[in-house]
Amino acid sequence: MNASLAIFPFLTSNPASANITSSGTTVCAGQSLNFDATGSTYEDDMLWTFLGGSPLQSQNITQNVFFNTAGTYRTYLEVLGGGCGMYAVDSVDITVNPTPSISVSTSTDTICPAGSANLTATSTATSYSWSPATGLSSTTIANPVASPSNTTTYTVTGTQGSCSRTSTITVTVDNIPPVASVLLPSSLCINSPIAFNGAISDHASSYAWTFTGGSISSSTSVTPSVTYTTAGSYAVTLDVTSLCGFTDDTTFNVNVIDCASAVNELGNEQVAAYMNNTTNHLMITWNLTQAEPMQMMISNAIGQVVYTATETNTTSGNINAIDMSNVNTGVYFLTISNGSQKTTYRFMR
Repeated sequence: MNASLAIFPFLTSNPASANITSSGTTVCAGQSLNFDATGSTYEDDMLWTFLGGSPLQSQNITQNVFFNTAGTYRTYLEVLGGGCGMYAVDSVDITVNPTPSISVSTSTDTICPAGSANLTATSTATSYSWSPATGLSSTTIANPVASPSNTTTYTVTGTQGSCSRTSTITVTVDNIPPVASVLLPSSLCINSPIAFNGAISDHASSYAWTFTGGSISSSTSVTPSVTYTTAGSYAVTLDVTSLCGFTDDTTFNVNVIDCASAVNELGNEQVAAYMNNTTNHLMITWNLTQAEPMQMMISNAIGQVVYTATETNTTSGNINAIDMSNVNTGVYFLTISNGSQKTTYRFMR
């Protein structure tokens, strides 16, 4: 048997070349490196392979790659190019160091002035650094005691080797005083339970009511109910206390009336009025023989003024229609005065 071998050499002054440039060869888990193939001959084709990285492969000239798991991984750059479309490959080893996990907790997230909270960092880190240092018993341990005078957000950095990770937690200092406020009922009638509501008080955690002349003299409920058997003006006091012992109070009078005797018809020889509940207007008819300025004021059952005006055209036949649609239903009082005399009428809305 006869055999022959032929060799055909490629002759070129521009051979294929694969050159990797990276922003580093060491990285912390969860961080990234930049890779660049500039300077390589990739006229025909190119392919990156990033073992242990994300993305795993790429055909971009430059690529940012994240490494999320500790270990040592090899990156390859393969190219087809040069004068004869030849193949070349380059590689680089990447070391991914572990990044410590870290979380932080507190024994309580709200403290009173001069109080303290125990902070605890749970981590695989070998060292710790807390900031700011304000109110901390130590800034280099995993479990310092925090005693800030004002609400403070703390940041802890856990370090393992050359890698670190941070976490934050806020300790709230409750140094805000409460404000006592009461939502009053729209009408106060004798022999009917009257509900008082202190829930609109700001920053209050406990409530202490004092009632004069009511069916109960005190209560610690947020919404106590009280009955009055006799018409009159009665004092009510609400004391509120915050979780940290700050206090505030408010005292006011309530006018309790006999709602059974209230009527919609008002009038005397000079003024006639009635409440039109269909149109929600209080109709006032003037019967003065000579016009004089008359002051009109409407108040609710607890004395809050809901309307004031002065009418100068008060001769016979003149009519005022006062819109009452923007007030709650209940008992109201219309007071008319010429400066020297005053008359009060009661009506239902």
